[in-house]
Amino acid sequence: MNAAASTPPDAPDERVPVTLLSGFLGSGKTTLLNRLLRSPVGAGIAVVVNEFGELPIDGRLVESSQDEVLELANGCICCSVRGDLVRTAHELFERRSRRLVGRLRFDRLVIEASGLASPGPVHQTFRLDDQLARQTRPAGTVTLCHAGLIESQMAEFTEAAEQVGYADVCVLNHTDGLSSSALDAAEASVRRVNALAPIHRAVRADVDVLALLDEAEPTEERWQLFDASGTATSHTDSVVSYSLVHDGALDIHRLKIWLQFVAARRDWRIMRMKGIVRTATRTEPTVVQAVHQYLEIGPGAGAAPERSILVVIGRDIDEDVLRDGWSRLLAGSS
Repeated sequence: MNAAASTPPDAPDERVPVTLLSGFLGSGKTTLLNRLLRSPVGAGIAVVVNEFGELPIDGRLVESSQDEVLELANGCICCSVRGDLVRTAHELFERRSRRLVGRLRFDRLVIEASGLASPGPVHQTFRLDDQLARQTRPAGTVTLCHAGLIESQMAEFTEAAEQVGYADVCVLNHTDGLSSSALDAAEASVRRVNALAPIHRAVRADVDVLALLDEAEPTEERWQLFDASGTATSHTDSVVSYSLVHDGALDIHRLKIWLQFVAARRDWRIMRMKGIVRTATRTEPTVVQAVHQYLEIGPGAGAAPERSILVVIGRDIDEDVLRDGWSRLLAGSS
């Protein structure tokens, strides 16, 4: 029997709840995480942020990122950095047990998984490691879905369908601009994969995060199903990630034009663009968020970064053309 199941029925459960934020690229996981960290329970949350790409971006996008936010870069939880997830979790709990110097105080662990990660191996990681099984308990999976794209994403990518299938609760996000019939169709596509999870419609992940955490708490029967199906999956071989960097300021107008060009290319399959850049006319950072043709560029919190980073994830991308365009953008910004 797993150590997590050894707590006497009447004894208080002192294990730390672990909540997984899942969802395909661009679904709004970081936005929801920021809302959670700003909530009344935010101060008691430790966060592990995982992403797909050469250079870490998501940790900068998490507004409260301090010592409690640990970032696993270059790979995803379900494959090459799965061991890092275990080591990171052990480090968090070691620091939580300290009496004075370096102690971390948290009563919930939230994992923001890569948009290309299947939730199954993450769940099994915490159940199969004896120490983590004694220290933690599953507190459910919250899966975010891009309302305008989820049906096609699930049809094309196994990971997107698995993320919905594992959900204890779904947030149908980015509902603005869609007709009621389109929203009904998106919700129906989610329901075909997961008939049990409650579905909440949202814009910019604006939901009651505390109620969401409560609703995501899984039943033991559901975790038995997780155990039965939680096998590792490989990512689509043609999905690639490119990181573009620059140490100077960019021209905001040229940046917008170039990003619109990249997002609109018909011969490329841009799945996701995200970045934090320095521009010549702003003292704050400029944040780039894009999924497929949906592109958003706006000011972020804090001071502008010393180094601009843009990450592009997609398929059939011509790296030479991409980097040549970036070089031309930089030349025009100087």
